[in-house]
Amino acid sequence: EYFSQSSDFHLCCVAHNIKMAEQKCAKELPDIAIADFAQHSLEELDAFSKLFAGFNTPVAFLSGHAEETEQLIITQFKIPQWAVIRKPTLNLVKNIRFLLPELEQSIRRLNAEELVKLKTPQRRANREEQAERPTGPSKTKPKRSRSYDVIAIGASTGGTSALLSILSSLSPNVAPILVVVHMPAAYTGAFASRLNSLCDIFVCEAEENLALRNGMAVIAAGDRHLELVASKDGYRVHMGGYDPVNGHCPSVDELFFSVAQTAGVTAIGILLTGMGKDGAKGLLKMQQQGGHTIAQDEESSVVFGMPKAAIDLGAANEVLSLHGIAQSLGQRFERPP
Repeated sequence: EYFSQSSDFHLCCVAHNIKMAEQKCAKELPDIAIADFAQHSLEELDAFSKLFAGFNTPVAFLSGHAEETEQLIITQFKIPQWAVIRKPTLNLVKNIRFLLPELEQSIRRLNAEELVKLKTPQRRANREEQAERPTGPSKTKPKRSRSYDVIAIGASTGGTSALLSILSSLSPNVAPILVVVHMPAAYTGAFASRLNSLCDIFVCEAEENLALRNGMAVIAAGDRHLELVASKDGYRVHMGGYDPVNGHCPSVDELFFSVAQTAGVTAIGILLTGMGKDGAKGLLKMQQQGGHTIAQDEESSVVFGMPKAAIDLGAANEVLSLHGIAQSLGQRFERPP
């Protein structure tokens, strides 16, 4: 009823089970699919996900437990583009008016973004071959006059889909990327593997003393801080301690502080969607050391806590949408001719 009132939307079908969904999609394939986690079993959701993954159709999931849902999607479902909308756990009928605008915003965002396409085996092989070359990190000249040697990204709630959107847009020409996303240790390896299958760049989970090179993104392990250190042959990964900082391990602040100290003016810091304040002080430190800093804007954030905290501190040189962040990095690190 809510979407039927807008001329921008056409509700093509409602399906109560996977068999009905298959039958109705054979007649009219939707541009966006919506699934409610609470109303289906994991087996049904898995079948639902496989159906729409085959069609490359984005899916918006409704869930009362957004973080757990994101982790489940990462580890079990193979969907090229998706969003999770937090559903009220109490008085759903009464509070539905608060849910629907967010659902509409997510649907519009999914529809506006380009679909992430799986890479062909040959392109994937070329990327992996490039990642295995025993070369040190080379400096890449971006489109703009200033050059950058490393990129640090922090994210929390909503960060998994945000990271996919950004990393999948980048070319192997991009500077090495270090990523902290608040996620349990059991899921970070699967998340890195998932990103690696969908991106032109090489994505892996952090390991001690891992050498960094262009066209490479490193995801922090879910139970260790991630730090940047300098060596005689370039930058490397250092696995930090286990004690939580700002209530988190890994902590975005820990990553940003180490990048500020080690890379200084040659670093880019990006703080994405997330709850709380982790990363705000670290982004400010990167800015004070001469690095370029970016915070995600409120409109494209699932939760505007972490970026807002950084903006309030004056730590962001730029405030950009998710698409704007990807575009900014793409301009600095153009694809080779």
